[in-house]
Amino acid sequence: MIDLRLDPASPVPLYHQLGDAIRRAIRDGGLVPGTRLPSEMEIAGQVGISRPTVRQAIHQLTQEGLLVRRRGLGTFVREQKAVHRLDEIGSFSEAMKRLGLKPGARLLARRVIPAPRAVAEMLSIPAGTPVVTLRRLRTADGEPILLNTAYLPADLVPHLLARDLTGSLYRLLESRYHLQLRWATETFEPVSLRREDAVRLKVRPGSPGLLVERVTYAQAERPVELSQSLIRGDRCKFYTRLERRPAAVSSAGAPRAPEPVVATARR
Repeated sequence: MIDLRLDPASPVPLYHQLGDAIRRAIRDGGLVPGTRLPSEMEIAGQVGISRPTVRQAIHQLTQEGLLVRRRGLGTFVREQKAVHRLDEIGSFSEAMKRLGLKPGARLLARRVIPAPRAVAEMLSIPAGTPVVTLRRLRTADGEPILLNTAYLPADLVPHLLARDLTGSLYRLLESRYHLQLRWATETFEPVSLRREDAVRLKVRPGSPGLLVERVTYAQAERPVELSQSLIRGDRCKFYTRLERRPAAVSSAGAPRAPEPVVATARR
């Protein structure tokens, strides 16, 4: 039984306190994915609050994706997805730790190669320039989440292949190579996973996935990494905060037409 004790004297609303208690239980492992919660009536009786208050807390956690309601069966702890924030440069390891999951990496390949033309263009280096290539299978609590291939100019990361590459690459770049990661660009493309990739990710061939391509820049506006990640479609979720900006107004007082958006298609 998890601890759902609430403080009626606290200024924090009871439904919010209950939600926080359930969140903590999920984060700390007291409620594992697939666990069925007691009914609203049972929880209300256990903590001494009204059923509508319990329902409000459960609804909030369902909206957050922590719980899922199954008609006729009850409310269950949902399998957590790898949340990728779109408003910050973060590593996979950092994202998993925020979710209370243990990040892992299985190194599939590491070598130095002449940069193919497409890679060279993304890194703003001449084609054929030596680049370090890393291919890793990233896991959360031992479950495969994504396949990542990273390309880094070899002159920026001497002896990188001799280092431990099972942790956060970004932390290694910052601590060992003093690269200050400033900003990045990302593109997203839905794909069907090929057999080889699907087998590594433990899903069926042809399952939906997402290809995320990122170019990360350090000081002096220099590209330091091209990252290509194939993510399981059933285990990823993206988050950002959007703001509506006031429409630009022309001198005639009418809203100015938006700038055209140009999209490129990958063959």
